[in-house]
Amino acid sequence: MARGAERQLELLVLQELKKAGYPEDSIVTDWRYRNNIFDFVIVDKTTDIPLMIIECKHVNNQHSLDAVANQLRRYSDSLDYPVRTCAAVSTGESKFDFYDFTEKIKNPDLPISECGPTDIPSYDLIKTGVKSKLITAQKKRKKKYINGLRIVCWGIIPLVVLAVAILDAMGVYELNTERLIMVGIFIISILLPFFGEIKLGDLTLTHKKKDEEK
Repeated sequence: MARGAERQLELLVLQELKKAGYPEDSIVTDWRYRNNIFDFVIVDKTTDIPLMIIECKHVNNQHSLDAVANQLRRYSDSLDYPVRTCAAVSTGESKFDFYDFTEKIKNPDLPISECGPTDIPSYDLIKTGVKSKLITAQKKRKKKYINGLRIVCWGIIPLVVLAVAILDAMGVYELNTERLIMVGIFIISILLPFFGEIKLGDLTLTHKKKDEEK
């Protein structure tokens, strides 16, 4: 899609969102998250939780619409929150059809005809369940950290300790106080990302990124 035509479609979508009652500060354009750039993201004004993503597309056939649905599925999978996934598909100058692919992402066999064209949902409607989305995201993050911690505690750390013990027994890497301290520091550096902080007596080690996420 030529950038000029894409920009024209984005401006048209922006106008229609405002007409539909979306607060201006809830509409975010070119939203970047991880390795993706979203044309539009509608966020909850209070929590900044993403509520709906909209991609602007010029497509010619059914196959192209399927490709749009697949792109939205990848985008949705990259988010920590369940969101409404939609597309604004150009139908000519100053016109577009709105498709809601949310259910198709859950059920790939759902026909495109069940996704639209449809009306733009109201802002109040997509705000429904914001608290449950927040809880879902927190559970998802917790599960990710627990799985990572299990890998570290049950896999990496035992292997490190075993390797050091074998090298010590072979006389290749004989353990002394300094080397034990270095091994301890290495283990702490592996564990630190999974905790806000680790205290060693009067010394407190803080993971900056973890602290910023709170």
